[in-house]
Amino acid sequence: RKKKVDPRAVFVRLDPPHRSVTRQFLSEAFGECGPVRRCSVVVRPGGNEGASGEGGGYAFVRYDAEEDAKEAARSMDGKTLELPPGQDSEGREEGGAKVRISVEWAGSSSSSPSTS
Repeated sequence: RKKKVDPRAVFVRLDPPHRSVTRQFLSEAFGECGPVRRCSVVVRPGGNEGASGEGGGYAFVRYDAEEDAKEAARSMDGKTLELPPGQDSEGREEGGAKVRISVEWAGSSSSSPSTS
């Protein structure tokens, strides 16, 4: 059974993954394109997130309107976002990192994120 794709959503890859990428941070960043209905950051503990095991390798952002999702895919793809300052695993302050994002509109036929 094929899962139905929501054309009001975009798939976001984060490079590099970083623990400071939160739902609130992405909702604010993607809110430039329209009202965000829902945002979820997928955190995979350990594994492929880099030497520190940070999560947040990808996210899904859903808008109220399909046109806003299309606009987000057009205008946000390839952008570099500056993350808010945070703390490292030992509680020391670290400066704001930068993360590059790749954005795909879920309604496009070529958009089928793999889970490899």
